[in-house]
Amino acid sequence: MSIADLQPGRQLPSNLGGMLTRDYGHLLPPKCSDSYKLYAEHWPQEPHSLYVRLVSKRTGDKVGRIDAGVSRTGTGDRAIVISTSEMYHARQRGKGLGKAMYEALFAHGYHCMGLKYVQGFNHSSMARNVHESLCRKHGFTGYDPDQVGKVKGPLDNAFDEYCYRLR
Repeated sequence: MSIADLQPGRQLPSNLGGMLTRDYGHLLPPKCSDSYKLYAEHWPQEPHSLYVRLVSKRTGDKVGRIDAGVSRTGTGDRAIVISTSEMYHARQRGKGLGKAMYEALFAHGYHCMGLKYVQGFNHSSMARNVHESLCRKHGFTGYDPDQVGKVKGPLDNAFDEYCYRLR
């Protein structure tokens, strides 16, 4: 299934003066949909960045986020440029939530902003596993970062920059 096949989230009323916010809860793993909310958002009048937030339904606290900018690739195509991706607590890891957050980011960028590529910088072996899983699931090509450090654990920053095309 390609990102083009994922439905964009349901648009929510704006509470921040024109920010376009969509609910991507439909992308959460079924076992997590009762516990979390997943949103993606950007400012339509200044489409230079986009944000994904994972929120606890019980407490309303943010438990994960992805912050990204928008840039151009070497070929001039517009791309999502991931600057920050994190889960705030280790207990959220290993549940498929990170993958759902990236799918929300990609679907929002693709459907709402016309972005066709993803770029990022040094990243961990854990993030690498998520990107590889997404590439297999959605048929992305071009993800092949160099290893630049020792693989030591979830936050090891062991892999270099990357760029791949959404489809």
